[in-house]
Amino acid sequence: MADSSFMVSPFSVTLETDDEYIGSLLRRESCFLHPKLDSSSMESARPDVVRWIMKMKAFFGLCSRTAYVALSYFDHFTHRTIDLTKGKRWKIQLLSVACLSLAVKMEERQGLSLTEFQTENYWFDGKAVQRMELLVLSTLEWRMSRVTPFSYLNHCSSKAMEWKAIELIFENIEAMNLVAYRASSIAAASILAAQDNERLTQKSLKSKMSSVSWMRSLNSDEVFSCYIMMIQESQEKKLHA
Repeated sequence: MADSSFMVSPFSVTLETDDEYIGSLLRRESCFLHPKLDSSSMESARPDVVRWIMKMKAFFGLCSRTAYVALSYFDHFTHRTIDLTKGKRWKIQLLSVACLSLAVKMEERQGLSLTEFQTENYWFDGKAVQRMELLVLSTLEWRMSRVTPFSYLNHCSSKAMEWKAIELIFENIEAMNLVAYRASSIAAASILAAQDNERLTQKSLKSKMSSVSWMRSLNSDEVFSCYIMMIQESQEKKLHA
């Protein structure tokens, strides 16, 4: 019988240098934590914003990280300034354009004209988008370099696992406000959901997290909450498919 101390985890082995890198990501995450606010007024509008951003991602061939960052800007902005967009559909759509435009500037090698990001109901000129961009920048205190789950997903045991986890994130992103969960928690939850066919209990999830070096310092309650949300949303979609 093989010595269990030499058995390889289903997750990738993390080297010491990787531990240092993960530690730096976790420290950066703490810069984007904010007090809990009631953002329920945006719940009805958010799915349309998500669908529009994903539509633009497909149309322009943008990377997954760009779409995620754009939605992160949107969620954090509306989390801080709920009243600005409340009841104003055109403002929400202008905000969506500005968030995606900023994400493209941060994440893509080739930029796009501001007027290329148009919604189905409104056309915004470049100056209007720029003004909203400045408002987003000031509201987010110019902290535009975001930690995303994809940095953690590089540590999956295989590319197949990584892609399955990414697919799970975007399958459930309409229901997953990016202020509610840290990027590391989303990454851990998506890996665990992708890796197991059976639903984990909180105890079994915590046990699996303890076997992965970069997950040990995460809040298991938050990871479990995100994990359950992903599982439930995925099952709900299968039932209505």
